[in-house]
Amino acid sequence: MFFLIKHIAGQLYKLQDKVDAISPNNTLELEPTVDSSAIAVLSLKVHNMAERIKSLLDENHPVALGFNKDLDQLSILIDELLTY
Repeated sequence: MFFLIKHIAGQLYKLQDKVDAISPNNTLELEPTVDSSAIAVLSLKVHNMAERIKSLLDENHPVALGFNKDLDQLSILIDELLTY
């Protein structure tokens, strides 16, 4: 029983490290696995989620372009408010 829990805990710590490493500048390596455990499936889903987040953070993505436009307009409004 102890070895099973230790194995599962090890997998969860590896998954935690992957989640902590998610950033726009970091590419997550997908480790090939033949394991079909719930943790392996969860790890794959975390990887897919990170890839989707990165694509949304891409500066050329339409959503990001809209955010940049809104931030530019907000900056102009703040400057105008501070000027008057």
